[in-house]
Amino acid sequence: MRLQSRFVFLALVAGGIAIAGCSHANYAPLTLPSGTATATASASPGSSASPSASASASAAASTTPSASATVVPATCGTPVANSVYIAVGSYIEDESPVDATYGTLYGYAIVDSAGDYPLQSAPISLRPADTIQFVNVDPAAASGTDGTSHSAAGLESTSFPATYTFPSAAFSPVGSMLSDTADWSTGEIPAVATVLCYSQPITVPASGTYYFGDLDFYNLNSMRGVIVVSTNAPQFRKSVPPHRRR
Repeated sequence: MRLQSRFVFLALVAGGIAIAGCSHANYAPLTLPSGTATATASASPGSSASPSASASASAAASTTPSASATVVPATCGTPVANSVYIAVGSYIEDESPVDATYGTLYGYAIVDSAGDYPLQSAPISLRPADTIQFVNVDPAAASGTDGTSHSAAGLESTSFPATYTFPSAAFSPVGSMLSDTADWSTGEIPAVATVLCYSQPITVPASGTYYFGDLDFYNLNSMRGVIVVSTNAPQFRKSVPPHRRR
């Protein structure tokens, strides 16, 4: 049985985000960009109507973000209060031993009521009418650049196919409820160096078992999960996001 470790979450505070301490030496708190420096343009002396070359360069710099600024993609969603968060990451290992009912599960783990999640995949139990959001917790590179995008897309199947061709619509967020007969997908969730990115909120139906996988890695390395809806499932309610390994 592989070892599991636990993460400490970021705490949200009114009007902003406070960074909580982390209990693992390999974790680092996430920080937001401090802002963008701008340069000031000055007109060249004399009666010429055209600015000098140096002034033009300064003017261009004033409208261009500095190299240290981070551009957050439009597909980087934010957490919604009372969502159940499902962490998505390539280092969330496959279940060992392999699940006797569902087979190999890899890359997805539910965030529990203590604000932690395991580094080993397992079937995800949810209650009817829960609202879920997938959050990409893959680490950013050591240089602080963005990491690997991940996703969760329904397979419209009652088991895991050996290979699967996702419809083109699945590569963008589509659907607001889990289904095994209609398209639902988070689309590509980015791994941005300075913030955690979330999927759109997705509602859980009254019952059912829902198979899903990563758009890019399902066929490559079996990155996939299963959601089982049950009235006996624990009620997880978290309004704070997880740490991400650096």
